[in-house]
Amino acid sequence: FFVQVTVDEKFSEPLALIDLFGFRGEKTSSSSTYMEHYEKSLNKALELYPAKDSIIVIEEDLILSPDFLYSLALLSETFQKDETISGIQLWNPNSYDAINGSIDLIYRVDNFFGLGYQLKRTFYDKNMKVSFKQCCSKRVWDKWKFSNTLPSSSFLMPDISRIFRRPIDGNRMNTKYLETLFNRKRQTSL
Repeated sequence: FFVQVTVDEKFSEPLALIDLFGFRGEKTSSSSTYMEHYEKSLNKALELYPAKDSIIVIEEDLILSPDFLYSLALLSETFQKDETISGIQLWNPNSYDAINGSIDLIYRVDNFFGLGYQLKRTFYDKNMKVSFKQCCSKRVWDKWKFSNTLPSSSFLMPDISRIFRRPIDGNRMNTKYLETLFNRKRQTSL
């Protein structure tokens, strides 16, 4: 594993903390939006590690469960051997506390919900690299659309999320929707 944390050049203060933990800190040129920074970060990571066939992405404002990496490891053999699986996403938007869920259940789904995930380079190259602004200009909860995705391309997703998105606060568009999505009590493996 290589851990790389990418920061916008306007916010270089985190680099000292990143260095303290022995991770690789990379700056990207200044971005006007979060998604522009996201795109630059993905591109930079995949350029720096051209021999790697997948990437693990952990977005900001997430709290990882203790079994986050363990869950990826458990699914890695299936992920690597099955060419129709494009990624493993460890956030389930339907994993609410009021719904009984199973820590052992994994779904194969057509939708990509992101936040904390492992993605195959081949999927990124075919569906995101040259068309990021068309497929992924909005935050992932606003539904990313991939035009080149084959009907047989799918993602693995747990019944119980392995990440928790910090509650939404501040001035954002679509606040009511985001509050319902992220501030409602959620079932995770935390």
